Amino acid sequence: MKKIILILVASFVLFSCGKEKNGVKIIEPVKEKYLTIQILNFADESQAGLLDSLNNRIAKMLNDKKYVNPVNPQKPVDFDYIIYINENGKVDKLVVLESPLPEIDRFVANQIKDWNLDVLFEGEPVKSKFNMKFSYFKTGKGYTPFPRTNLKVSTPIPDRTGSPYFIAADKMPQPVGGIAAIQKKIVYPEEAKSSGVEGRVFVKAYINEKGEVDRVKLIKGIGGGCDEAAMQAVKETKFTPALQKGKPVKVQVSVPIIFKLASNGNTGSQSKK
Repeated sequence: MKKIILILVASFVLFSCGKEKNGVKIIEPVKEKYLTIQILNFADESQAGLLDSLNNRIAKMLNDKKYVNPVNPQKPVDFDYIIYINENGKVDKLVVLESPLPEIDRFVANQIKDWNLDVLFEGEPVKSKFNMKFSYFKTGKGYTPFPRTNLKVSTPIPDRTGSPYFIAADKMPQPVGGIAAIQKKIVYPEEAKSSGVEGRVFVKAYINEKGEVDRVKLIKGIGGGCDEAAMQAVKETKFTPALQKGKPVKVQVSVPIIFKLASNGNTGSQSKK
């Protein structure tokens, strides 16, 4: 009978984008209930420029193709989409409302699949949708993007009091009692054990000035009950406060937790060799 080894990786890293195995699907309008949002909140400040980058790259594709509007060559070219965002902040559905070039639709779908967004309603992650429209006008030098008035980005993420959770600080938080304090709170789920589920769960924790975890969010899971076990353990953990210029601040950190089944007779906090 296999014995269980649970490893908690000690490092806390900045939230970063992770590639999905499957690309974004281009589909018909979605009937499920999604909260309509007016501003995109990127979960990672380093991604805030992705929207402008996408806008400029579409213009470059139009110019490379030497696209000409068949109806009116001087008429602006529009690409109008609705993107659907799941509770984990990933874009997994795209609806094309207006577009003259399907190949650009596929390009957009491929680009946005790596976005990491954060949509909260009353402090909780929710499904949401966002209208994303790009417009380009023709000049003597080619197509130029219209000013991005209908596409808004907000980062870092404000909480309900308007105070942001920093992505980095002079001194980042550490769990009180060390890694073992979190490890003791985690029990390898029976469902995962019986199904042989192993892997790494990434949990993002929003930590306030007192070192308390205000909320957690699953970045990447493995199922079998491991995701819930990891999030609950992180949520119950007390941290030392983060410091910025000597003052406690709110921060967000990514906590990677490894679930590992071992067939040897050793147990503890190290993986089998």
